Amino acid sequence: MFDENNHLSTEGLGATLPPGAPSSGARIGGLSVYLFARTRRINPAQARAAVALAMEAAQRAGDITGIPIQLWTPVMSGDMNVMVWTGNGEHLVDFEVAGDKLAESNDFNDWIEQNDSLYQGPFED
Repeated sequence: MFDENNHLSTEGLGATLPPGAPSSGARIGGLSVYLFARTRRINPAQARAAVALAMEAAQRAGDITGIPIQLWTPVMSGDMNVMVWTGNGEHLVDFEVAGDKLAESNDFNDWIEQNDSLYQGPFED
C-alpha cells in the first residue's frame, strides 16, 4: 500500500487513489476523515434475526478493529432491506489495518459464515 518513500501507493487491495491524490480524507472540524461503508441485503424472511445480527456484527467488528462501527439502513427507498455498516478513519491505512484484523479473526468469520442465510447476495463495499 505504501511505496519505497512511505507514500500511499495507487496499487493494492481496497480503495485506490489516482496519482497526486491526498493520502488523508476530507477535512471535518480540523480532522481528516475517510468514510468506509459495507452493505448487505437482508433476507426478508429472516428480517428480525438479520437486523439483530447486523447490530451485533457492528459491535464485534468495532471491538476487533478499534474503529467504532455504525449501523444504518435506508428508509423510503428501494434499498430499505439493506444494512449499511460504516466507520471513519483519518487515513486509508486505518481501513487496511482494520480489514487485516477482521480477516485474521477466525471466530468473527466463522460466526458470519454460520449466519449467512440471514442475508441475500454478497457484501458490497
